[in-house]
Amino acid sequence: MRKRNEEIKLRAGVDISLKTYEKYKRSLWHMINFLQGNYEAKDYLLVKLEKVFSEKYSHNLRLEKKIDNNSSVKYLTSLKTMLMPVIESGIIYTPD
Repeated sequence: MRKRNEEIKLRAGVDISLKTYEKYKRSLWHMINFLQGNYEAKDYLLVKLEKVFSEKYSHNLRLEKKIDNNSSVKYLTSLKTMLMPVIESGIIYTPD
């Protein structure tokens, strides 16, 4: 996610707004905090990524961080956007 966030940073003010970039930065910050609190890690192997991971992340945002539904959905959407390149490349397999 950090690498993807850096790519988005380069696009800020060009083809995406600075506000959108800030949203991705917040999303990364929440993900790092989630990983540190739940997995005692700053990174997570993409091959381990499963549906239960996103459910735990959603639970963390809504119940532990007290983030409202609309904002938590935006953070989950940011996560999906950040992961799409690795999903499309086949690094993460998503069954139909």
